[in-house]
Amino acid sequence: MGDPIYIAGTEELVALARRLKETGQKELHKELGKAVRKVSTPIVGDLKQAVKAIPVTGSRGRGSRARAEFDLDRMKKLTEKNALRAASRAGLRDTIARAIRSDLKLSGRSPGVKISVKSQMLPQDQRSLPKKLDSPNGWRHPVFGNRENWVNQNGRPWWMTTIKPHADKARDEILDAARQVVERAVQ
Repeated sequence: MGDPIYIAGTEELVALARRLKETGQKELHKELGKAVRKVSTPIVGDLKQAVKAIPVTGSRGRGSRARAEFDLDRMKKLTEKNALRAASRAGLRDTIARAIRSDLKLSGRSPGVKISVKSQMLPQDQRSLPKKLDSPNGWRHPVFGNRENWVNQNGRPWWMTTIKPHADKARDEILDAARQVVERAVQ
């Protein structure tokens, strides 16, 4: 998983968003944002399915405990129910899937949709794992924390292979939405 993916706005989209904001046409500006978000939603869903479908063998180790503790620290109430919930959601692939987000930006230097894995949603020592899980080279780690016994964990490409089929269609749909908003603004 390389850098975050940008379904970037062309100059046309940038100019449209800026014009709508300047002229005070907030409803059309919101409509444009909704249309662009609608395009990114299936891509995010497919990415979540792709990361969950990666075959991983092994047993639950310290990584899942660290993710469960991290989730518990982020919860407002420490209850038994929340502890069970954090432990059941602590798998690496599920945690990465929950961290996949799309952010919309219709102004500034690089407007568009940014799809990325929010590393803040992972424990500090596991923030590089989404990239490593996407790499066939994978990563090395000690077996259950035993620093005398190390294993190689292989990943499998899932990020770009999932996004590439969507890229052209997404760009076209975003431009179509922009054109429809322009037509409404002219009326």
